Amino acid sequence: MSDEDKSIRNMIAFIEGEAKEKQAEIEQQAQEEYDIEKQQLVEKAKANLRSEYERKKKNLDIERRVTHANLLKEQRMRVLREREKITEALKDRVKSKAQSIVRNEAVYKAVLQKLIVQSINSIQCDVEITCRKADAALVQSVIPACNSKFKMAVSPTNYLDDNVWGGVVLTGNSGKIRCNNTLLHRARHCFDEQLPTIRYLMFN
Repeated sequence: MSDEDKSIRNMIAFIEGEAKEKQAEIEQQAQEEYDIEKQQLVEKAKANLRSEYERKKKNLDIERRVTHANLLKEQRMRVLREREKITEALKDRVKSKAQSIVRNEAVYKAVLQKLIVQSINSIQCDVEITCRKADAALVQSVIPACNSKFKMAVSPTNYLDDNVWGGVVLTGNSGKIRCNNTLLHRARHCFDEQLPTIRYLMFN
């Protein structure tokens, strides 16, 4: 083998060695870049999963709070409706009691006298008495028993509606002074005044 052939072979071997080293270097660099990119993708996927988990957890917490709030609201509304039913039933009982008093003429006559005396003592002047048309004669009959120094007369034209249940309205000083002593007005006033106590005793 000539020296020239040896030189060529040595050169080829050197080139092949350089090529292998370069190939190994490229493969190592590619593997490192692959590993880095793979790790980045894994971390990104983990971050996305954590973010999705937190989002779903947050939405679930919101849904639970909304559901809980709605249940509490519905419960409060149910309690309020039951309170209203009981309150209305109590009002109906009061109305029924008032109507039973009106139906008993002897009892109602005594009640009318007390209502008139109370009213006249309150406004202290001559008055016109307004009542239900059905009560006009009964009211007229109790005026003498009221023993008042003030003049009292039953209105011959103005009458109260039957929905006031009964009782009287006294007006004086040309209508400037008015005392409402109907059974409905008295019942409402008493009921409104005692409502906090009624609710406490019935619902607490």
